[in-house]
Amino acid sequence: MKLTFTTAALAALIAFSFSSCTEKKENTIQNGARLMFMREMPEANIISISQEDSIFGKHYMSTQQTEEVNGVIADVVKEVADLTAAAATGKSFTKQEKEIINLYMSMLDKTTKELKASNSKKEDFSGYLVRIDYKATTKSGESYKAERWMYMNKELTAKVRQFEFPLPR
Repeated sequence: MKLTFTTAALAALIAFSFSSCTEKKENTIQNGARLMFMREMPEANIISISQEDSIFGKHYMSTQQTEEVNGVIADVVKEVADLTAAAATGKSFTKQEKEIINLYMSMLDKTTKELKASNSKKEDFSGYLVRIDYKATTKSGESYKAERWMYMNKELTAKVRQFEFPLPR
């Protein structure tokens, strides 16, 4: 009986140690991403930071990541199309709507250029991908939400790639 209790206690201690190390690693990666993001956009409010994904080469994207990107782009394009459809009926854009459309199109243009560099060749482990959802304000005071995908090297010392998606309102 004593041996069983000792074995169970040892197993619980090992499990706790592993979960504690994993939690510290995740916190380190998320905190590294938070610091890099806040250095660039100190005025933004972070809504959430995802669990990290491993990356395998600077330009590699998994099938799941590609599907996620395509889904977000489709949502944003639909929102811009809805806004511009209203203009086709004679309604003029407000200054805020023009600014949001320009912001969305600028983000999509930069993201499209980044995605063109992507490929399906998987390389060795090279770092982490963290997604940060945030809320910010344009120069004219219009608030918007966006998601930034940050690719960080495995030492968490540098951002190797990033792109942003506006999130539909």
